[in-house]
Amino acid sequence: MLSKASAITAVTALLVACGFSPPTMAADQMNRHRDALISEAATTVVTAIPDFKSAAVTIPKSFLGISVEYGGSLRVLFGKPRLSATVRLLNRLGHLQGPPVLRIGGNSEDSALWNLPVFNSRPAGDTIDINSGTAGLLRAAAMRTDGKLILGINFGRGTPGRAKPWIRAALRDIGAEHILAFEIGNEPDLYNHNGMRPHSYNVQNYLRQWNGFARMIQPLLPKPELLAGPAFCADWRKYTPTFIRQQHRRLAVVTMHEYPLGAPIKNKRSPRYASIANLLRESSSAIFARLIRGSVRIGRHYHIPVRFAEINSAYGGGKAGVSNVFAACLWSLDTMFEVASTGAAGVNFHTGPRYGAFWSFHHDAIRVLPLYYGMLMFAQAAPPGSRLVPVHFNTRANIKFWMTLDRQHVAHIVLINKDLHKNVLVKLKLSGSNTGQLERLTAASISSHNRIYMGGRTFNGSHNGKFRGTARITELRSRHDIFAIPLSHASAALLTVQLTR
Repeated sequence: MLSKASAITAVTALLVACGFSPPTMAADQMNRHRDALISEAATTVVTAIPDFKSAAVTIPKSFLGISVEYGGSLRVLFGKPRLSATVRLLNRLGHLQGPPVLRIGGNSEDSALWNLPVFNSRPAGDTIDINSGTAGLLRAAAMRTDGKLILGINFGRGTPGRAKPWIRAALRDIGAEHILAFEIGNEPDLYNHNGMRPHSYNVQNYLRQWNGFARMIQPLLPKPELLAGPAFCADWRKYTPTFIRQQHRRLAVVTMHEYPLGAPIKNKRSPRYASIANLLRESSSAIFARLIRGSVRIGRHYHIPVRFAEINSAYGGGKAGVSNVFAACLWSLDTMFEVASTGAAGVNFHTGPRYGAFWSFHHDAIRVLPLYYGMLMFAQAAPPGSRLVPVHFNTRANIKFWMTLDRQHVAHIVLINKDLHKNVLVKLKLSGSNTGQLERLTAASISSHNRIYMGGRTFNGSHNGKFRGTARITELRSRHDIFAIPLSHASAALLTVQLTR
């Protein structure tokens, strides 16, 4: 038998699924009724207390970005018929959080060469041609988003001599003003497993080769600090601080990668098996902070930003039913704040049809995927220059709180309920104002791949990157400096409060 809260959620979902969009007043009444029922049926009450005195970490500009493979993926997202929609989605984030960082690379960067057909002989794995068309797509994307590019250079099979033509072409045809860095190689800690280097290849070999490669291409660069690396993804990540110390005079940005789960993993008992339950575990978000924190500290010493230039839910292209559903939205929202809490420069979500922020499915149209909603709520809640405010709470429920305070003294509190069953009544202690605006992020279920709603609006049915529907923001009033916020299972919300100084 359904609880009252479950029943009204089910009815609401059914109405939405049937295309019914009630007037704003009716929607507000329905939301208030739902909140009252959730409060009544809540299995746990959580008290959350911000710690303003400990707010130290500042959110940087351009924290958000995407990672795109050379070849077909570039054409899918930045081809002329789809570029306008892609730009619209990236600029929606950029207007809130700063122009996005566009990382071009991945496995394809170690298989790509400039003007490939001119080579009479080349390593068997070099199959991707970078040409003037590629440069044109990237220049258009950078110009229309004002985003900076991290451009991958073939280090796995390539040589400095073969890299130089692409570097020259990029500087000439794209423009140095649009390039943040050239990234030498992708995930070199796997080279001794994928045949690009002998099994005996170790990090010392890599550091010597990278140094020699960088030294030979550096005369082409308009400034010394225009390189990125090491792009480690596995055991070698512990050597990233060593890499920074050795190469800091050449680096514009330090990059690393992480996927908490693996799509190819078949063992359901593995903690890295790609399932919704594993994705929503605390470790699947917290691992990012643990992996990058030490490198951020060393990078700060040398004034070099450190970012996750490639992340997503599950390596191997993502997993349908996990990476492309609402669970990935909640995971991404929590993960971005975990990374931000370390002082890192940002994240780039790798793209693809099963785990991107958006992808082309309908001829020349773009479909927004669930992960994008998480990026958008983060962008709203983390304006550049805002400070992260720790929030103290105690519960066994799978929930998280993140809070920022911006330069206008506006508090943004993100509440994420990753619990698959428990509704929660949050009692947030916050003095300085007795009113706030609440925007909810919901879906029909944790496994929904569409019909996701953010503040009453959705991208469902939109193929041009435009929101559909009417914004629905609920006004909340506190009592005795306590905001009571009902939060249903598998949902998130953003409370915005203008505080007195």
